[in-house]
Amino acid sequence: MAAVSPEYAHQTKGPRILAVFWAMTSLAILAVAARLFIRIKVLRNPGADDWLIAASMVFSISYSVVTTVDVALGYGKHAVVIADRLELVLPN
Repeated sequence: MAAVSPEYAHQTKGPRILAVFWAMTSLAILAVAARLFIRIKVLRNPGADDWLIAASMVFSISYSVVTTVDVALGYGKHAVVIADRLELVLPN
């Protein structure tokens, strides 16, 4: 490991990244759910755009899940710390 202090090595922006990702994903889910409710239950006229929005929401949730896994694997930490972890996993 490169000469870094333990405080530096333990710094991470992971929790902040996840908070923003999941807060925005939650807002998007609420907006899409409200739109689909109005279009399907109230107006009884869902269009192709509504189904495409619902499909894109599935991909957005998937992306948030992948980002959560990335944070668990080190996304948000300093590159020096990540590089040293990769050397343990991927030897030369």
